[in-house]
Amino acid sequence: MQKLKKMVAYADTHFEKPFLILGLVAMILIICYQTLYRYLITFLIQFVGDPSNAWMIAPFCDPLALKNTISQYVGLSVWSEETARYIFIWISYLAIPLAIRERSNIRVDIIYDRLSNRLQAASWVVVDLCLLILSGFMLFKGFEHVRMQIEIPQTTAALQIPYFIPYLILPVGFGLMVLRALEDLCAQVYRIRATDSLLSFFLSSSTPSCSFSGTSSYCSLSAFPLPSVWALRP
Repeated sequence: MQKLKKMVAYADTHFEKPFLILGLVAMILIICYQTLYRYLITFLIQFVGDPSNAWMIAPFCDPLALKNTISQYVGLSVWSEETARYIFIWISYLAIPLAIRERSNIRVDIIYDRLSNRLQAASWVVVDLCLLILSGFMLFKGFEHVRMQIEIPQTTAALQIPYFIPYLILPVGFGLMVLRALEDLCAQVYRIRATDSLLSFFLSSSTPSCSFSGTSSYCSLSAFPLPSVWALRP
């Protein structure tokens, strides 16, 4: 039983990290491949097309035919740029739940640093509640985007995969944010006094950032260090 608890605790602490590491390594390798391939193809086409090098190629094959053959392989790396971009978007969204758990999000703390320890602890409840509400709303909108892409199917330009596949990061990423925010909220409420918790809930209910009018909901995304959702648009 203790071993199972340790495994669950370990998975809870490090769940996002393997995906972030694998995604970052894959993105680096793909970009390196794309760069080397592009320079190699460009060099070969220029080398074969240079008349001064014809004497080295002519004994074996026609330089013009060889140049045309090499030119046919120019587009073989077109998939790499799109793949690297989608991997970047996925790992960016997967990094946010980890940042929530570690409390390492970018934030303005000029007021926070001047609060007493008791108010600082209570302020985290307000932050977690606002984050939970906003993440929950975006989770709902993310499911709507995926459903729209399934009902009106489109494919990506290079990979030719359905657009709902890269869009899946919206419910996955915001779903993990909801879980991490809820986890941190429960832990913070457990640590502080009941009166402080009630005060924090009251402040959260009156905080403008938790409003859900159409404009403010999307404008509030500026509070998140998120990659642009528009990068996923066809």
